[in-house]
Amino acid sequence: MADTTFSSGTVIQPAWLNDVNDVVYTDVGGVGGLSNTTDADKGDDLLGVKRTDTGAVATTLHNWIEQKELNLKGDFGAVGDGSANDATPLQAAVTAGGGRVIEGNGKTYKINSVITGITSGTIFRNMTLDFSGISTTSAIYLSGTGTKGSSVALTSNLSTTSVTVAVGSTASFSDEQWVWLESTAIWATVDSTVYGQYAKIKSIDSATQITLYAPPIVPFNTADSASISPVTPLTGVIFDNVTIIGSGANTQVAIKLSYGLDCHVKNTCKITDTDYVGTFLYRCINTKAAPTVLRARAVGLAYGVSISGGCYGCATEHGYGEDLRHYVTVGDNDGINMSCRANYNVVMASTSAGIDSHAASADFECIGNDITLAFGSGSEGITLQGLNPKCSNNYIRNVTGIGIYGQPLVTATGYRNKASITGNHIFIANGAASTIGVYIQTTSANASSWDAAEVSGNIFYEGGSTTNTIHTYVLCNDAKEINNVTIRGNISVDAASGQGVYVRALATSSSIENVIISDNIIRTSGSRCVYILAGGTSSTIDNVIITGNRIIGGSTANISIIGNAGTVTSVVEDNNLFSGGGDLFEVSGTATTLKLKSTKYVPGVSVTTGTYTLDKDTDTFTFNNAGTVTVTLPSAADYPARELFFRTIQAQVVNSASSNVEPNTSTTAGTAILPATDGAWAILKSNGTNWVVVAQGV
Repeated sequence: MADTTFSSGTVIQPAWLNDVNDVVYTDVGGVGGLSNTTDADKGDDLLGVKRTDTGAVATTLHNWIEQKELNLKGDFGAVGDGSANDATPLQAAVTAGGGRVIEGNGKTYKINSVITGITSGTIFRNMTLDFSGISTTSAIYLSGTGTKGSSVALTSNLSTTSVTVAVGSTASFSDEQWVWLESTAIWATVDSTVYGQYAKIKSIDSATQITLYAPPIVPFNTADSASISPVTPLTGVIFDNVTIIGSGANTQVAIKLSYGLDCHVKNTCKITDTDYVGTFLYRCINTKAAPTVLRARAVGLAYGVSISGGCYGCATEHGYGEDLRHYVTVGDNDGINMSCRANYNVVMASTSAGIDSHAASADFECIGNDITLAFGSGSEGITLQGLNPKCSNNYIRNVTGIGIYGQPLVTATGYRNKASITGNHIFIANGAASTIGVYIQTTSANASSWDAAEVSGNIFYEGGSTTNTIHTYVLCNDAKEINNVTIRGNISVDAASGQGVYVRALATSSSIENVIISDNIIRTSGSRCVYILAGGTSSTIDNVIITGNRIIGGSTANISIIGNAGTVTSVVEDNNLFSGGGDLFEVSGTATTLKLKSTKYVPGVSVTTGTYTLDKDTDTFTFNNAGTVTVTLPSAADYPARELFFRTIQAQVVNSASSNVEPNTSTTAGTAILPATDGAWAILKSNGTNWVVVAQGV
């Protein structure tokens, strides 16, 4: 073919290449047009790519290459031998990499300076990054951030029932945009957490009005300098099969993503020797991080994943952490982390709470984790200090402090607070002392009350030689309230060495109301199996139902109801099955309106003597004596609502040793129980003062 002159956009035809040895092609644009690597419309911009796929768009070779993944070695000259400093090639790839894969080919890259400016859509894949040469305090190895625009003051209050935001100008906002709401109002004084949360704009209604998709969870008032800011998030950043090696220096962070949306640090990633945070999510949305994080054996805080600054819908799921303070920590103090999750993680040798949700959280979910605490740490397996936590189906092992600790530290008032702690397996360590399985508590002026608490379906195990352990502990330890508590369907596989279930109003004016303890298997080798105690001055425990439980043990009593400085009122006990221990019931102090009906199962007693003292366990008596029988009844005050069945099979009188029996025709107490009639019978029921004949016959 004849000499051919190329112009911009010329597509090379296969036929031309057949006679490449016979044809001289002229380089358009002068010498170096095809070999030009710097000027637009030259070099690979002059060559087209043949596309055979239906619907494929014609493109130049330059555009096609720009869309492919970036190779650290091939494209940016990284060495990848784990020794040469590849920080410059990696930073160049990150700078160029928006929307593309940075491929590491499974090599190890020594990185001696921090990498910044990760942009949306960047995917890190198949590489080991060794930052062990960085000793700078507070270094962040890899970081990327979205942006929060200038704040615009609200011109009227935004309530928790409104989606309308009034501002001076909506010029910097748009439909479907994420925004940040904030004010100076205090959420929790314990760490000075302020109001702050994400919201999303549904529509811009006018030059001064915005409509949100949903109302905020807290009010934003002009008196608290409430404002709204547009957010342009960092989107779609992914780390896949990336190993990061840290230096072990304190306060360093491996990965930090700020204002991220739909980002993901996958559980194929591994982070070692980073002695502050493995993955730090700051004010992110729907972002996931679940790397394997192994701590450097150095003194430091050592968190696996930090969810902070007011994240929304972020999660750590299917991750692994080892030898850390916390694998997951949720908190900080400049916003409320909403609807975040820590699910199905494995945490080994945690030196403090394996999962720790601080006050700056709401609606935190913790499901299906397996946490083994470092032996003797004396800490919690899971700590829940925000509002409305859900904690279910976790395995918590080697507990020497508290298995699951519900302790709300939110100061802000006017919010409902409920806890759901269900289906967990809690293993109290051998030799543990003063250890608690599930602890629902209010404890200080910083604490919120509990509006509802569900503790159900949990299973408690004990190692040997424990002392003073409690399996379920509900404690109101300030002038707060704990209301609407269900303790249902829990199982003590092994006996608690203290109390099985302990409900306690300890502080002055503390209040616990509406408690149901039902369908549990409760064991103790300690003094009390079920313990209801109002111990604070003017404290109250009201409206308690104890029913359908299997109660085993309690050297002092199976069930203790004590108003000591405080008052216990309206307790109904029925249909429980008891064995072992001391007295069936212990009632003392100010404890009123009690209906205690159960008895231990003991076959009916045949009385063949002239005197007999009833014990605490038997409720059926047959009198077969040849003369009058005088019986000593237990105190009616100690057994309110208890029922006794008497019958005689000889024509002999049965009397009480005291005037504490009211006939069914009078309220005047006397001694007569049964007449001298063969086959006479009577049912006596305690009214808290005397024994009342409620039925009788011959």
